[in-house]
Amino acid sequence: MSFTYISTLIYILGGLVILKNSGNMVATFVDAGAAFVISVAYLTAMTDGEAIVASFVFALGVTLFETFFHNWLLKDQSGSSRSPY
Repeated sequence: MSFTYISTLIYILGGLVILKNSGNMVATFVDAGAAFVISVAYLTAMTDGEAIVASFVFALGVTLFETFFHNWLLKDQSGSSRSPY
């Protein structure tokens, strides 16, 4: 399965379904966990180096970004008359 399909699936699951039903913290942890697992798989397949540390740093970056992105989504969509879902 292509990483594009996996990313789309994670966006739909984490960004739309989980964020809507469970809130920002749960959706952020799901996105960060998925980023960690996917990056470990990718880096292990592509390099001979240590993939765990690099993937952990990447997941921390995703966590920071997703926290602000989810807050923006929730704030932006709550004031509008159109539904993002």
